[in-house]
Amino acid sequence: MTKKLFKCILTICLLFSSLNLPVFAETTTTTRSTTAKSIIKKSPEAQFLEGEACLKASDIPCVTMSMALIPNVSAYAKILEGALAFKQNQIDRALLSLLPIQADAHLTTAAKILLHQTLAQAFQSLNDTQQALQHFILTELALSKAQNSDSASNIADNHDRIWHLLKPLKQTELVALRGNNTDTVFQGWIDLALAANSLDSNSIANWNTLYTDHPALEFANSLSKNAVSTTQTPTSLALSGSIAVILPAPVEANAEKIEAFKLGLETALNLAAIPNPIEIYYPQQAQQDLTALYTQAMTEGGDYLIMPNLDDPTANSYFEQVANKKLLHLSLSFSDEAHAIFKFASKNSMQHISVVTTQHAASQQMLASIQQAWSQSAETSDSSAIHTIVLATDVLAEPIKLLDLKSQIAANIHDMVILAMPASDVVKIRPYLDISTPTITFSSIHDIADENDNLKLLNALRFVDMPFLVESDQAVSDYQGVAANLSDKTLLRWFALGADSLRLLISSEKSSNQAFAINGLAGNYNVSESGEIKRSSTSARFNQSGAVSD
Repeated sequence: MTKKLFKCILTICLLFSSLNLPVFAETTTTTRSTTAKSIIKKSPEAQFLEGEACLKASDIPCVTMSMALIPNVSAYAKILEGALAFKQNQIDRALLSLLPIQADAHLTTAAKILLHQTLAQAFQSLNDTQQALQHFILTELALSKAQNSDSASNIADNHDRIWHLLKPLKQTELVALRGNNTDTVFQGWIDLALAANSLDSNSIANWNTLYTDHPALEFANSLSKNAVSTTQTPTSLALSGSIAVILPAPVEANAEKIEAFKLGLETALNLAAIPNPIEIYYPQQAQQDLTALYTQAMTEGGDYLIMPNLDDPTANSYFEQVANKKLLHLSLSFSDEAHAIFKFASKNSMQHISVVTTQHAASQQMLASIQQAWSQSAETSDSSAIHTIVLATDVLAEPIKLLDLKSQIAANIHDMVILAMPASDVVKIRPYLDISTPTITFSSIHDIADENDNLKLLNALRFVDMPFLVESDQAVSDYQGVAANLSDKTLLRWFALGADSLRLLISSEKSSNQAFAINGLAGNYNVSESGEIKRSSTSARFNQSGAVSD
């Protein structure tokens, strides 16, 4: 009986245990399968978002786990790896992870934001402002495509980071940066920094006019509102002595230019309500020592010294220390115009240039300025090329010989043609050039464009000149009214330089030997710490009605 009872109990136990095992096995298998499926079904994109959230929370183990769950070859794992490395101050490792994938077009918007934001901050930590700004701009581009409620505030934060990057830079550093990149958004940010540092109260307003569709427009407006307008405290010269205009040559040959320059300076003084008188000093003899003129001017109460170089287009503009005074040298330089020509070429991505010139002395001076500007231009690259064609004197005397000019130019790859020659020669040569090829020349062509039927011959030709002569600006209407009787464009240019000389004196006085920039009638001036002055011209083109600004 006992054995039968034991067998019965054992049979029942085995029966129940056999029933329970499949249930347990099925539960275990299902749980493992569910867990596996929950891991496998997450895409790299989804796992990246989890890792990014962990990164923001500074949860390093969580970030590491997210990276482990993304295939190593995936760009999303590399972005998390690079961002984590940067957070741990491992800059080199961050760049090694991120730079190879920076051009990946298949990344999600969130991934692009973190990628470029991290690269921007990494380059900023290395003091590579150019690369940092480029990636901050790419960050904003990605932020603008983000579909979330924080986009506007994130873009505003990105603007603040850009401003924190640019604001400490010196004038010379900003100018150098601008020359290294032709992207409009990039240059717009640099120009905004230059405008904010300018002593000109209208500089940001002028920036708004130039960059009407720039992503920083709202940011610029906030700067303008927060800025203390200099018009509330009228700008003036610190000293009450005279402004001595010292001429390097006798008056007779340049009497009209002198009067135009003086009129521009007088107009600027009157509009600013500055009472300093103007005194003119000139040598009585052609070879008279100019040092004696400086001494005389200062002895007679001259607190400010200006020397306009009226004859030499190769002369530069600059400030020079004379005793305890600064002497401002001003000129209408071929060099400034040559740099403006290459700025136009760079802006339009023109890298192969043909220069057509003649044996005329002025042509050779223009050619020299072009060659120097090209060699100094930060925009030129290794692929850039410049080819020069020098026309013989008899070619201009016999226009039939110009029939071969078009084929001469076509023999070399070129995106643009520069005419380095006097205006009268430009008029002769222009009809023999391909009108579809961008062609540009110096400002002197503007002087004779309205003569005879020249406009018909010059159609589509570009040139560089002062904004005062090619742009209509209500802000300078007071100057235009005074200069209305100066029909000669050369006199208008000297009038503009005379007006701008006052701003240069005031800004130099306030800058305390620091670099500065101002906007003037004759263009934008950049003055280095050493006193070197660079003036930018604007580009314009002829049509059947006249000249229009580009």
